[in-house]
Amino acid sequence: MGLADAYIERHAKPHKKSWREDQGYLKNEVLPVWKGRAVTSITRRDCRALVQAIADRPAPIYANRILSLLSRLFRFAVAEEILDASPAVQLPKPGAEASSRTDRDPNPYSPDELRILWAATEDRPAPLSAIYRLGLLTGQRPGEISGLEWGELDGAWWTIPGARTKNGRDHRVYLTQPALDELARVPRVDGEPRVFCG
Repeated sequence: MGLADAYIERHAKPHKKSWREDQGYLKNEVLPVWKGRAVTSITRRDCRALVQAIADRPAPIYANRILSLLSRLFRFAVAEEILDASPAVQLPKPGAEASSRTDRDPNPYSPDELRILWAATEDRPAPLSAIYRLGLLTGQRPGEISGLEWGELDGAWWTIPGARTKNGRDHRVYLTQPALDELARVPRVDGEPRVFCG
């Protein structure tokens, strides 16, 4: 299916930091099912069947991701005049997801779980324990924390550059005293801009 390669090269790579995720979905879920088929032969029913088969594993939220990919893939095909219309348009999502940030529990861990996670880092070297603890203390993503550079820190503020944030915009994080204490335990390596190197 040449459309998959064209989508990755001409749309996903230039526009999505997470293009490898799309590439993996195509390789593992879409191409094995539709291998050898012409793009023009794929119908709405084919799209629904592929997504439903994933939801039935059961993996409904993952099926939602595949459906979103199909929507993007076929929108690209329409924009490139490969197809006249997308066969994946307005298909229902098989999995129920929170509709907005306010619908989600801001505290995914119970107090007991937090104590267990915190204690599990006690015997770890400072850089490793600090990565985990900063996640618990700041709520930031692992990729944002592992990419932290000393130059991003200004007193009690950490400015994450847009190149590492999900929405592509700079993000300021206030660091509480426990978070600053964790960072103070991490040794600096001469000439290394990253806090957590290696």
